[in-house]
Amino acid sequence: MRRSVVVAEVAMVVLLSLLSFIANLVIDARFPECSDVKPAIALSSAFFCLIGVVTFLALESLRKDAVKYTRAYMVLQGLKFILSLLVVIVYGFFNREQLLPFLVIFGVFFMIYLVFEAIALTKLK
Repeated sequence: MRRSVVVAEVAMVVLLSLLSFIANLVIDARFPECSDVKPAIALSSAFFCLIGVVTFLALESLRKDAVKYTRAYMVLQGLKFILSLLVVIVYGFFNREQLLPFLVIFGVFFMIYLVFEAIALTKLK
């Protein structure tokens, strides 16, 4: 495995974990009444860390073949979207009163992850 892939994976996990930690600190300091959204932060962070590692590992093995790389990238994007939708539906089913805060938190993590992924994958190829 190339060193740049390992660095990208570690950077992504550190970034998402740091964002999760900072969000928890802000909630504790400024919004203690919203402490029930902390599981949503942890779930979002863990989900995108896992998805990111799987994406980078899968695409690293295919980087020399452009056709397979592109096909795998598109399949992974579709799976990521479906899994994200499934996580939101399952969370909403079990925790309906916290669905809106979860959607906001999940959306923020999703956008940050997409930006990071785009930057990292352009360097991977």
